[in-house]
Amino acid sequence: MMYDIIVVGGGPAGLAASIYAARALKKTLVIEKSIFGGQITQTTKVENYPGFLEISGMELGKKMALQAKSLGVESAYGEVTKISKEQIKSEVDIINNKLKKAIGKEASIVRVPYGATNDNVKSAINYPIIMWNVDTRDWKSRNAKSVEQQVIGKVKDGDIILMHDLYESTAQACETIIPKLIEQGYQFVTIDELFEYKGIEMKNGTKYSNANKK
Repeated sequence: MMYDIIVVGGGPAGLAASIYAARALKKTLVIEKSIFGGQITQTTKVENYPGFLEISGMELGKKMALQAKSLGVESAYGEVTKISKEQIKSEVDIINNKLKKAIGKEASIVRVPYGATNDNVKSAINYPIIMWNVDTRDWKSRNAKSVEQQVIGKVKDGDIILMHDLYESTAQACETIIPKLIEQGYQFVTIDELFEYKGIEMKNGTKYSNANKK
């Protein structure tokens, strides 16, 4: 089966991209590792999504998946590490086209869904691949205090912290984490700025979990 567009990741962003693609009359496939709707389906209450005053994450995920399906979007279960180089490149091209329309330039770095990479993925993505070395596991705890404990006293200069903005508990944790780290002398910067300040030249197809020179 030939597709115009293949979207890797069936979370809100992936489903939204597939809906826009289908409306542009592109034959579209969405590949998802676990559940369509992504990690938002684990959230009991979503209050900040356009069009809904309040809705469960599971219900929102179902509605988005149904809308995509109603427009002819096809779906399949799989992992980015198990699809072809051509499919991976197609997904990166889709995002770059959207970025160029929105901000006038392409991506400079890539973070793959779930951080799932292998040699096939690294050879297909012609960008530095960004990972993380401080995992707050906010998706699992959904507890502000637990997220704080994963960061405060553990983070070091040059670290990359993984968080998800769809959880209210994560936002609450940030209200404590950010002032405390600033008080300790830390600065919050973009990935590009972080590696530039550290004097590290990122290479395409290489994974980076932090900006600490070995």
